[in-house]
Amino acid sequence: MKQFTRSSTNRVFAGVCGGLGEYFHIDPRIIRLIFLLLLVTHLNLLIVTLYFLAAVFVPRGESPLEAEFRNFYERQADWMNKAKDKSQTIFQNQRKGGHPTNLREAEHVDDEEE
Repeated sequence: MKQFTRSSTNRVFAGVCGGLGEYFHIDPRIIRLIFLLLLVTHLNLLIVTLYFLAAVFVPRGESPLEAEFRNFYERQADWMNKAKDKSQTIFQNQRKGGHPTNLREAEHVDDEEE
């Protein structure tokens, strides 16, 4: 389920209208136009209050660059955990007195396709 967040890429002030547009798959300019139309009516104080509360309490969405960095570090952590597990297995086999593991097997770590 998609969560409503403030937009980090499509923003004019705090990203609330951009976030609404992304959440409902509507052009944010339409949301901004509706917002402005409601401001000129008698609902201006209510709309400004709701916008301010959303700007303060709604979390900011993740930018594409932040998502790419997060994915990169998650892949690196997975690779490191696999390498650590493989090295521990090799070390345990050698400690048990069994024959040493083939060097070619020890150097090979399966990477997932990127």
